[in-house]
This record gives sequence, C-alpha cells and structure tokens, in this order.
Amino acid sequence: MSENSLVYKDDDISVIEGNKDELIVFKSIKDKHSFLELLKLNNQNNNRTLVALHSGTNTKKFIGRYQNYTGKIFLCLDGDRAGNMMTVKILTDMNGKNIKDIRPLYGISESGNQNLSEYLENKLSLQNKNTILVEPKKSENGSTTIKSNGISDTQHLGNRIF
Repeated sequence: MSENSLVYKDDDISVIEGNKDELIVFKSIKDKHSFLELLKLNNQNNNRTLVALHSGTNTKKFIGRYQNYTGKIFLCLDGDRAGNMMTVKILTDMNGKNIKDIRPLYGISESGNQNLSEYLENKLSLQNKNTILVEPKKSENGSTTIKSNGISDTQHLGNRIF
C-alpha cells in the first residue's frame, strides 16, 4: 500500500501495512513521515507496519486492535506528559507482549526532542552546519583544496533500533 493512498479519519488511527512481523507506533502522521525520511537518508526501505494514533484518545483503540498481535511492537510516541502517559498505558495494558519504548534511541523526552520530527529537524540542522564548516583553502601551489572543520553525523538510524 502506498503511503499516499492512506486515508484516515481524525478520530481513528491510520495504518500502513508492512510485510515484516513488526510495527512502530507514532502519535502523529508527521512523525511517521519523519521515520520514513530517516530511512531514506540511510538508503533503507520500510517493511514494518506503521501506526499513527493521531490523538491520545485513540490509545484504547490501538490496544483493542493489537491486543492479539504476536509480532514486535516499537513505541515512538511524543516525549511530553501525554506521550509518556500513552506509552505507560500501552506497556501496562499489553503487558507480556514484545513491546519496546524506542524514544531514548532518538533522545525523545520531556527535556530532549519532543518527537521524532524534532529529532529529524535537529539531525538535518546538524548536517547543514557541518556542510557550512567546509571551507576552501588555498594551498602553497595556488590550487584550491577543501578543508573540513566538522565531523558529519553518519549514524545509520534505521539499524539502531532493530
């Protein structure tokens, strides 16, 4: 299913089905798109089921729909109080399932990145700063050489969580 063909109502969760026995839960569609962008930056394709809850009130709907899910579940909800409450609710109500809160891998917390889209923005901003730090420098023979004053962030995020 193409991500462009996904249709959802605001009072429901949206799902993009994957072919792997894993799903990742996001609060918003923007965070889901940020995850796909992170994969693209690392030349990876998505094969997991992606779920966007759109609202904290949909937490119970998610639990109801996926209570019998046997695959791995990764939670990547917001780092604010509401996101923490949603995460705890899912972990508690689905106790015994193979569930992991992956927010720490992206620095998502009340004092860090608020969500995955903020993580992506900060990552891209850092890469842009590193690009700006590359400056041309004349060598003794008059030819131009490039000198880099920064270290680029080359982490492969898609592999970090799995």
